[in-house]
Amino acid sequence: MKTRTNKSLIALFLFYILLSVNATGQKFNGQISFTSGAPCSNVKVDIYNNINPDKVSSTTSDENGNYALDLSDIFSKHIKYAYAVVDWHSQIMNFNVALKSQSKLRLAIYDISGREIDLIINKDFGAGVHQFSYNCSNIKDFLENKMYFVNFKSSNNSKSVKLIQAVTNRLDFYIEESNSNDLSTTDYNNSLFTATISGEGFPTHTIRNLKASNETQNFIINKDTFLPFQCGQKFIEQHNGDKNIPFYIKGINLGAAIPGTSPAEMAPSKELYAKWFKMMANAGYNTIRIYTIHYPRFYEALKEFNDANQGTPLYLMPGAWLDEEYEKPTDFYTSEIWFVRDINESTEFEKMPLMDYFDERIREAIDVIHGNANLPERWGWASGNYTADVSEWVIGYIIGREISPHEVIETDDANPDINSYNGLSFSINNASPTEAWATERLDKAVNYEIEKYNQQHPISFSSWPTLDPLDHPTEIGDEDLTQIDLNHINEDNAPAGYFASYHAYTYFPDFISCDPDYQEYSDYEGSNSYLGYLNDLKNHYNNRPLLIAEFGIPNGWGVVRYSSNEMHQGGANEETQAAQTIRMMHNIKDADCAGAIQFAWIDEWFKVTWIYQENVNPDTRLHWHNLYNPEQNFGMITYIPEEAEYSNYDQDSKSEKIKNIKLDSDIEGFYIQLELKSELTTTDTLWLALDTYDKNKGESILPNKEPVNNRAEFCVRLTNKGGNLFVTKAYDMFGIGLEGYPVEGQHFYSTKSDGLGWNKVLWRNKQEDDYCAGSEFDASKLKLREGKNPIREDAVIINENIITIKLPWPIINFNNPAQMEVMDILDYEPRRGTGKNNKQVETSDGIAVTVFFEDSMIETERYKWEKWDSGSMPYTKEHVKSSFYIIKESLKKFETYFE
Repeated sequence: MKTRTNKSLIALFLFYILLSVNATGQKFNGQISFTSGAPCSNVKVDIYNNINPDKVSSTTSDENGNYALDLSDIFSKHIKYAYAVVDWHSQIMNFNVALKSQSKLRLAIYDISGREIDLIINKDFGAGVHQFSYNCSNIKDFLENKMYFVNFKSSNNSKSVKLIQAVTNRLDFYIEESNSNDLSTTDYNNSLFTATISGEGFPTHTIRNLKASNETQNFIINKDTFLPFQCGQKFIEQHNGDKNIPFYIKGINLGAAIPGTSPAEMAPSKELYAKWFKMMANAGYNTIRIYTIHYPRFYEALKEFNDANQGTPLYLMPGAWLDEEYEKPTDFYTSEIWFVRDINESTEFEKMPLMDYFDERIREAIDVIHGNANLPERWGWASGNYTADVSEWVIGYIIGREISPHEVIETDDANPDINSYNGLSFSINNASPTEAWATERLDKAVNYEIEKYNQQHPISFSSWPTLDPLDHPTEIGDEDLTQIDLNHINEDNAPAGYFASYHAYTYFPDFISCDPDYQEYSDYEGSNSYLGYLNDLKNHYNNRPLLIAEFGIPNGWGVVRYSSNEMHQGGANEETQAAQTIRMMHNIKDADCAGAIQFAWIDEWFKVTWIYQENVNPDTRLHWHNLYNPEQNFGMITYIPEEAEYSNYDQDSKSEKIKNIKLDSDIEGFYIQLELKSELTTTDTLWLALDTYDKNKGESILPNKEPVNNRAEFCVRLTNKGGNLFVTKAYDMFGIGLEGYPVEGQHFYSTKSDGLGWNKVLWRNKQEDDYCAGSEFDASKLKLREGKNPIREDAVIINENIITIKLPWPIINFNNPAQMEVMDILDYEPRRGTGKNNKQVETSDGIAVTVFFEDSMIETERYKWEKWDSGSMPYTKEHVKSSFYIIKESLKKFETYFE
């Protein structure tokens, strides 16, 4: 692969300083008692300040359960730390200072000559972490100058730190964000404390977010089972000494499929997890959700992070994955699954009932979070010795996955006599067989944690609108066939409780967009059927927490499903992705939900959506990035290729209009760069023809009637206002996977033709023409941006006389660009989702480009590239989307704790 220079626009500085301040006293005293009211004597009390968790003050309660602690010695006469981050995108400086006691703080910025440019802060502050924002755009020529100084001053000490800016522009399709390795966690809730109560005969209680004051702080101890969190009527609540405090979940879903890997590989390193945790906490997320067990390094990194950041720990919502029976329709009671227990012992498959296998995975997930598991090496699962106990940060469990309605129907039809389940913790009556089966799984999970670890956490079974208990009269598909409703579950013997959790998006199923009652709802942006649906769902779960465990908006170039509220599945740029995600956050909060867990932290290339099930190779899609597939573009972090390093293909052009043409490619697409001898005028039109495979196939006559020697499958019409992409009628993938296609003249493979015709590249993303939100996406429009500062959504860049065109692989029908394979389906059968058609491809012999500009024409040789696989992936670099920074600012508006 080529070696290229990564350029960046970075304005980031981090510094730590020690300043003199005056210490003040901090005291805790009160009584420790059991829930029965009996005093809890001779128990150890450890209390530390969240800003300085290394220094612990300890005492023991007396015979009446009373205790007293003076924490003055915790505070030294120095500031803990101070740092600042400059966000170049918004030109905002964010300062964070951690004071160990009250002090006057002066903060100013100076230029290189020592002249004070601005006084930012000059006032008294109490102990804790304080955050300030400063608008850099107020400084004249801020981005043009290269150096500034920032001075922190407190008491009789001061410290000046140099800020150096490295400012460059990428002339490709994106601009680098600042390196996030140096981001530190913030928002310590202004000097809060953590207490640990331990003794014989009861589980250790860890109690967080305490405030030191002159008032007594009593602690109530549950002798039987520690309940760090419990389900209230609306929220999951955190135990805080003698009462429960509503905890609003601001979460992020964490997958682990970095480029070139599957989710089962769990490839991130411990160092990468640690960096991500810092970024998450810095942004304001308070919870991580994982769907299955990760390798031990995940839990080790989380524990190390939380131990060092007691004030803003990242809480965890772990899951246990429910496998699927692939050979026949699933009956959850009788289906069996094949697996290998330990590949180091034997690679022979064994078989066991699916529900027993699922119960094993649930128990493993519980053991893992308690740091008490040694899991063998297995295909598709994490393994290793788990010793990091992170249970104190677990809010609750979400077990299972999005179950299909056909699995529910199969289970219910096969087990008509099962209508209840009576367990030790959970029971249910007047239930469907599937509801009884799910209740049994929940009951066994809770009982296992109680018996083995003397703890209990809230728990839920993952669901989605397809299986909600509501009636949706506008739904005509398979998304309202049946339901699972555990709202009538009996939890009298499970004090931590059951909460409802749903994956809920704006664009699926259809009834969310099309229900006229939902369309009556509106928010600050206008009509919003999503808010209507959330209110309807919450009205059903009016006496228990409803958590939206997946929500979000993807960016990406293509729309695969429209929404009536214009929050679509795809088609958003990063700024729109952020704005619409924030809008959904407000909708979820306004509907009185218990919180929201955003999908997702990183872009994952293994993901597929229905529109690409027929025309992308499922075995190799994780080796390249599909910019048009929204499912691969949900993340706050993406992975970008190196800058294009073009190869000349017409160095000695004799054209009167075209000076040169260069070509390149990477994991995202194919690039054409034209250097004209003069700039495009408003009356100029360029045509480019692309022969993507087999020089004997394709159309010989372009839409402008010009003949091409290299028969073409695609062509681009370009003006200084933008571009359009066309495909030959034979090779048009419009409607693939839907009934009624192909139409006459459409073959899903290239044919030899002379004047058969061209079509704009469109997607049929809905079978019905009258779908309430729209049924076609115009993929032919190539977005144009003028100037030197392009963004990742641009397909065409015009920079004076230099024109750059980026064509992502799927839009030119490359099924597997890693191996230069294109679609060539000779015996198409509309069996969507079977994978049958994915194997019918041809290997391209390269891409030939022909350019027409007035009377000038140039042709290139066939452009070829070095093939790659999982072992030879092209270089990619982690890239923080601008949506991350925008969402970060909005998360501050959602409080974690409230009365």
